[in-house]
Amino acid sequence: MMDNKAGTLTQSQMFKVAECPAFLQSQPKEINGLIDMDVSDIQPINTEPSDARLLSSIWSYRRKRSPVGDILKHKSRICVNGSQQLHGRDFWEVYAPVVSWPTIRLLLLLSSILNLKQHQVDYTQAFPQAPLSDPIYMRMPQGWYVDPHGKLSQHYDPTFNDRSRYIKLK
Repeated sequence: MMDNKAGTLTQSQMFKVAECPAFLQSQPKEINGLIDMDVSDIQPINTEPSDARLLSSIWSYRRKRSPVGDILKHKSRICVNGSQQLHGRDFWEVYAPVVSWPTIRLLLLLSSILNLKQHQVDYTQAFPQAPLSDPIYMRMPQGWYVDPHGKLSQHYDPTFNDRSRYIKLK
């Protein structure tokens, strides 16, 4: 297997690299950040609405590097597998808040001409904060379960699938 040192790793690729434990240790930060933002509700599977489709959740992994290429940290992101949605049933329109490079260059040029200060901001977990017009139902992330106290916890087996609960995204 070719080691994907620069790009994003899937879960199956992550299990095959030496940094697997570091990636698994980064998962709680992602999960706890989403819990703190109150962007989802964990529900028992028997409360699933009859018209709901449970979409799978997938983990995405990335190495954050310094300018010289040293690994600074390992990051995990939980994602909904949107390719399982059906147009007209689960979604009606697509929106991706991105900016083009010509726009960035123009803003930097204007800033330079007008002698304005520039600041770069990295909003972590910005995408999950956008409100949804329709509910999305997601399976529990692989390797996670709800413990007897009702808290989302990391399972000792990172391939464990909790089928007793689902997550309703807000």
